Amino acid sequence: MSTVGIIAEYNPFHNGHRWQINQIHAQDPKAKVIIAMSGSFTQRGEAAILNKWERAALAVQHGAALVLELPAVFALRSAQHFALGGVSLLHKTGLTDKLAFGVSGATVDSLQGAADLIDSETFQAKLHDAIAAGLSYGGALYKLLAAETNLSPAALQDPNNILAIEYLRALDRLKSRLEPIAMERQGANHNSLGIRGSFAAAGAIRDRLFTPAPPWPELSQVMPTATFNLLRHSVSTVGLPQTQRLLPAILCKLMSCPRSELAKIYGFNEGLEYKFVTAAKQATSWQDFLNRLTDKRYTAARQRRAILHLLLGITQEEMTAFDTTGARYIRPLAFSEQGRELLRQIKHRADLPVITKLSAFLTTRDLEGNKKILSPLQQMLAYDCRATDLHSLCYSPLAPRALDFTHSPVYVKSRL
Repeated sequence: MSTVGIIAEYNPFHNGHRWQINQIHAQDPKAKVIIAMSGSFTQRGEAAILNKWERAALAVQHGAALVLELPAVFALRSAQHFALGGVSLLHKTGLTDKLAFGVSGATVDSLQGAADLIDSETFQAKLHDAIAAGLSYGGALYKLLAAETNLSPAALQDPNNILAIEYLRALDRLKSRLEPIAMERQGANHNSLGIRGSFAAAGAIRDRLFTPAPPWPELSQVMPTATFNLLRHSVSTVGLPQTQRLLPAILCKLMSCPRSELAKIYGFNEGLEYKFVTAAKQATSWQDFLNRLTDKRYTAARQRRAILHLLLGITQEEMTAFDTTGARYIRPLAFSEQGRELLRQIKHRADLPVITKLSAFLTTRDLEGNKKILSPLQQMLAYDCRATDLHSLCYSPLAPRALDFTHSPVYVKSRL
């Protein structure tokens, strides 16, 4: 019997995600699946289209035993840090044996070779030079790997493979015993906006959901019924959250915060705060604002993440400390009966505390006070809470706040 970890966003949970969990159970019927899942915002710097408890419950309904929240300070990062946070969380449960992830036209061995190459001193020097010459991190990485590995251009540009390489690097860095398991992605490619049979990428699904009249019959074919029903209900009642609704708050923050303070925010390096302030003064819309921030070195996703770091108030100094320690707690969002037993074992085997009742570790008064007097664990946890509150501002009308203090982990009695 094995315990298999998956790092995911489930934005939303679709047939490809269900297939992956089903494949794990097909290979080992007694396997227990633990998910490390992004919370309120995704790695692309966008509001998740369903809240974290809803997405977690869908995963448990379709075969996962336990879903843990990937702290926001890792979820809102580049692939390298996103992977490090997820791997550290699963590693620190003390139970996870394997790490399963999707790939496209690549093997563990070929990706491990790329991971080993990246961490060599010679490669790092070349990477630094390429970035200094004006390339983005991703662009520099692709250029160098294309020249020094046998991976095809398509494989090197695939987001699944990029993340897989970073998972392998994180496993090496943490000296983790987790066995990497590569699973060939089914159906549409990650960035494809098309639908192939019963499979579609999450981006294609979101693209259709945000149209004036979502094609519900088409969408019903590419996701489990439970996901479909929840999304349709959300669209017809509260609507879907949109990150662009944060624009007034962003502009106000940029035009009122001293440059010296902006420079301390994670992602505002190399004088980038001046570019943000100038864009804030000139932008006429959310898309115009992003366009003014984006160039060949700074992608839209990278700048969206920086915007969220600004609104959350995460500093360069704090992020460096978080990267040194990795995840500082284990926080379940949803679990089955099997997951409940896993939590009992984790409490005895893990060095980290298991947080099921937030107020035992963090209070509203803590959030309202000086964050510098909080413990490192409380600082990390506070950003999860602030991200949840920020997510509520992406709805129109506004959704309730302080949900982390009122929402318990979801117990799912039976699998669909």
